[in-house]
Amino acid sequence: MHIGGLIKQCRFGKEGARTISGKTGDFTGQSRKYDPATERRAFCSMIEPPRRVVLPAPVAKIYEAVEELSRLYPGRPFTPDGHLVGSIGEVIAAEALGLTLYPPSQPGHDAFDEQGDIQIKMTAGKAISMYATCDRLVVLRVVTPHEAEIVYDGPGAIAWESAGPMAKNGQRRISLSRLKTLAQASNLPDEGGTNAGF
Repeated sequence: MHIGGLIKQCRFGKEGARTISGKTGDFTGQSRKYDPATERRAFCSMIEPPRRVVLPAPVAKIYEAVEELSRLYPGRPFTPDGHLVGSIGEVIAAEALGLTLYPPSQPGHDAFDEQGDIQIKMTAGKAISMYATCDRLVVLRVVTPHEAEIVYDGPGAIAWESAGPMAKNGQRRISLSRLKTLAQASNLPDEGGTNAGF
């Protein structure tokens, strides 16, 4: 089944049985049959619900300075970006989720754990950009000088499939609101009254 169909199942469900492999999230049609609710729960449970994490004190000082500069010079952008915000996101995600970071500029992924590779994105804006899909995607948003929210923690293929068209720079953008919708969909009750994320 196309990944887009599985995304829709997270939100709406689907009638009829089909086959999936015994490995969670590997929908290859090569193993025994499951009912739609079982399949949808297995797929959607790969997406963690949004949660907040405390920023380390040195990072908080950076965003406090940004907030102060914005007050002193209204209308001027002072949002950290580029390598700075990328590295901040990586160390925060690593500490919060128990990840091991790759050396800087590792192609495709920034960290790994016992389950596999992870790409990490962090922003203070409303969207992120992706050059390609990844095994697992973690997206953080700075919500205050002292806190970040893990907006999305789930399969990279879902985010990639849900992103906008390819831009001239070779990237596809996806809004944080769309990512949050995907994450929240994994916790919606299914038709039987159980939680889709369980």
